[in-house]
Amino acid sequence: MRITKKQMEKYFDKRASCQVLGCLMKDPYLLKDKKFILNVNEDFPNGIHKLTFTCIYNLSLQELKEIRISDIETYLNTNDPKGYVLLFENEKNIEWLSQVYEDANVVNYEYYYNKIRKLSLLRSYMSEGIDISEILDMEEIDHVIIKQQQEKFESMTINEIQQFFDRKNFNVKEKFLVKDSSKRRKSGDNAEELRIKMKESPCYGYGLESKYLNTLTRGALKGGFFLETRDSGKGKTRIAIERLLLICCPYLWDFDKEDFLPNPNGQNNIGLYIGTEMKIYEELEPMMWAFVSGVEEYKIKKNTLTKEEEKRIDKAIEYVKQAKIFLEDESNYDLTYLRNTVDRYKLKEGLDVLAIDYLELTQALIAEYVQLTKGMSAREDQVLLNLSANTKKLATDYDIVIFGFTQTTDEARRDNVRDQRAVKGARSLPNKADVGIIVFAPTKKELDYIQPLIQKSKGLNKTINPNICYTIYKNRFGEITEEVKIWCHQNLGNMKTIDMFCTNRDYEPISIDKTIIELEDKITEKSDLPWIETN
Repeated sequence: MRITKKQMEKYFDKRASCQVLGCLMKDPYLLKDKKFILNVNEDFPNGIHKLTFTCIYNLSLQELKEIRISDIETYLNTNDPKGYVLLFENEKNIEWLSQVYEDANVVNYEYYYNKIRKLSLLRSYMSEGIDISEILDMEEIDHVIIKQQQEKFESMTINEIQQFFDRKNFNVKEKFLVKDSSKRRKSGDNAEELRIKMKESPCYGYGLESKYLNTLTRGALKGGFFLETRDSGKGKTRIAIERLLLICCPYLWDFDKEDFLPNPNGQNNIGLYIGTEMKIYEELEPMMWAFVSGVEEYKIKKNTLTKEEEKRIDKAIEYVKQAKIFLEDESNYDLTYLRNTVDRYKLKEGLDVLAIDYLELTQALIAEYVQLTKGMSAREDQVLLNLSANTKKLATDYDIVIFGFTQTTDEARRDNVRDQRAVKGARSLPNKADVGIIVFAPTKKELDYIQPLIQKSKGLNKTINPNICYTIYKNRFGEITEEVKIWCHQNLGNMKTIDMFCTNRDYEPISIDKTIIELEDKITEKSDLPWIETN
């Protein structure tokens, strides 16, 4: 598909460009705002517009508070004689530049900025041979269609335009995706080899924060989808970061030996965090230092560290730098974004584990669902079931572990509900998960029920009481499929977790071994089998 220069010019709005140029002349500091990124070649294909923007940009570097026509004239006369001739030895161009300055309204800058950036995006798609007529067709002659397209284009954001084309590409890719041969086999093939491996050691995944949880789920197995619902203030983001560090950070603080030790999960694992709320630099970075060093986060923030703790933090920062943990912030994600992101990190980095904080309904997911179902109405439970199914599919297709986190319902808090009814959004969300976990602080009534067990806990400081309870209500990987409650003490400041005991749903004690998982190196396939120790 060959695109002519004349066709491309139809997707350049000179009036919007003039408004942007005039606003920048009146307020050059707009160029320093990271919210308004401009590119001279992409956004100003017209010669005189490109020349004017270049002058404004270079003059803005001189910290001018306002750029007058005389400033542009002086700049060109000194630095670009040809440009000077083009702009100032042509009466019409001088009048044009004067009009640009006079007509500009800085209050409306964002509107015109978005318009030229959206058109730049369409031109970029056109240059790659992509048909953009569904979004905006400048060859259309039907006035009704033109009006509808213009109104839709005006209302769309750059992200929404990108998502539209990403979905189309994704749909084509799915139709012709060559399936991995490992997903097809005949029963009995290589069975003897598998039996030998299973005799040597049972199949376990990455070690988690609780040794009881390791036993119940056999660790974090690749291809597994863990759905965890935590009450407000009980550390959804913190446990997401903690698990990424437990799997991916090369060294971690050992509270018993009071030293940094090599990560038993291996040295080369790759993790990705996709967040929707937290600032991935200012908030998450200090959190990681605390969890790796074992130093309380509030001490870091208040700068009340001892000399020994200062050294531990410095060492932790060094180890966090070595860790291959990537962080992305995207509150309005859809399935296309998730798959493209996982695909990119798997191909470029060799992704092993993904944490999504949170799995929830977004406008992008709704729009995507409507588009995929050819305009059908999107019920919340249907959209979230589709999200759950595709999250599980990501885990299996890319052979990664996925931890997805959700908020909880008012019903769960009010009525002490500790199963999939506690998952905020829809009960359909846990349908495709392999492991379903609900995490709450124990209620006063629950503490009364388990008080004898607290007193009988061996090897623990008797002053420690459980402050968190993991209820595993769904478990496809473990031997025990009934509901199990793990009672722990968890310090959210440094994520030190102390396992205490386990009960069934009726708060009756059950005997479960603690499992320590040690991996010699990075797991590359689900069939890799680690050495484990139970006690």
